[in-house]
Amino acid sequence: MVKYGLRLVAVYAVLVLGLPLSPILAAPARDSPGVHCQNAPYTQIVAGDMTPARKRGDVPAPLILCAPESRTYIALTPGLPADTRQIRPVVISAYQRILNITGPLHEDRIISFSSGWIFNTTIGAYSLKVKNVGVANTRHRMWWSRPVNTVPRHMTYLELENALLALYTHLNERGWRQAQFEIWDAGREVGFATLGPEL
Repeated sequence: MVKYGLRLVAVYAVLVLGLPLSPILAAPARDSPGVHCQNAPYTQIVAGDMTPARKRGDVPAPLILCAPESRTYIALTPGLPADTRQIRPVVISAYQRILNITGPLHEDRIISFSSGWIFNTTIGAYSLKVKNVGVANTRHRMWWSRPVNTVPRHMTYLELENALLALYTHLNERGWRQAQFEIWDAGREVGFATLGPEL
């Protein structure tokens, strides 16, 4: 809208007032570089284009963040901004706890066979809570009726370590905030976690 307004002013200045045309106004408007909106990663919306209106109840698509040198990734749904000094130590503490368990050889083992909350770290007003979902997603099926990739999975410490590394890297670069995220490994959802105020 602005570029057309400036062009109208330029045309008026040249035609009606007889002023020389400014080289800045005469230059054609540059096209958008084709950068896609980061807050709409699963669309083809180019920055600067008109975006469709969100409907009430629409939830933004999660960000897919991959852990380095791993088949683990998280589907992150960012929440409200948080105080870095309060929320960052929670993630660091949880990560350090896992490193102490796996040791220098990164020995992997299942965190718990429970389908509830299996891991919790709380510091001050914030906490990180993790639960298995592999059990809950398949508990009502018989083994002979399962599709190939739905065999129950229990989250391991290495999967959680990789998920927290992906989370930490993203939040440290983009700003610390509350979040919910699914933990996936090799195409299977193995866990769900929340990072936010202790309730």
